Amino acid sequence: MRSKRRKVSNSSKVAKLLFYAGIAGTICFATLIAIYLITNRQEEAYYASLPAFFEIEDGHTVNMNAETEPVEKIRMPAMDFEAAKKEFPDVAAWIRINGTGINYPVMYGANNEYYMTRRPDGKKSRSGSIFIDYRNAPDFSNHNTFIYGHHMRSGAMFGMLSNYKNQSYYDKHPTVSIFTSKANYELELFAGYTFNQQEEKQSMKFTDAKALDNYVRSAKQRSMFKSDVEVKFGDRLVTLCTCEYSFDNARLFIVGKLVEKGS
Repeated sequence: MRSKRRKVSNSSKVAKLLFYAGIAGTICFATLIAIYLITNRQEEAYYASLPAFFEIEDGHTVNMNAETEPVEKIRMPAMDFEAAKKEFPDVAAWIRINGTGINYPVMYGANNEYYMTRRPDGKKSRSGSIFIDYRNAPDFSNHNTFIYGHHMRSGAMFGMLSNYKNQSYYDKHPTVSIFTSKANYELELFAGYTFNQQEEKQSMKFTDAKALDNYVRSAKQRSMFKSDVEVKFGDRLVTLCTCEYSFDNARLFIVGKLVEKGS
């Protein structure tokens, strides 16, 4: 009789322990989710505050909507790089795609790891920063300059680039504005495609016109959208790069021709 009571008592204790352990686990999980959401909101608020701080009136005019007839135009502000440099010594440019959430400083570090996990002010961050490949020159003087950014599920950083899988999205956002201390540029996009990072090398330099033509032809053939932008030898390219999750080691490239714009 006592043996049965002890078994019932022990079983009851185990059940209580499991019950309380379940509650504790649920609380811990909920706490982690709350911290994750709060951190994401804080980082989004941080980045949202930056453009207003560094924008100035001088800039260039861009198409608000390429599908609108007549084309509606707006004045895009440039950036105060003197102020930005004081705040962020490694800032090299500012990137903006009108009508989207992409509106960020572009950093340039000694390697490709630092700004992957840090904000422009150097603080640790899950979102990291938008940054130029350290093997490129920070002034966009190379044949092909690579700019990286995380693909955040919220669409922050370069998460919105996946929208270029749709032709209609490209038609509305065919250009990217890039501001530097020396000039304002418009990046005329001509291709967007996914590839396996482990199977394909990045093309940073083109030895001659044939090499460039081969690259552009291949990029357009694989592109998720159609573009009539023409590229010739001597044009400078910029490639926006982020993660893509349709297969293992997938990356997304959005490629454009860099065109200098007057104020």
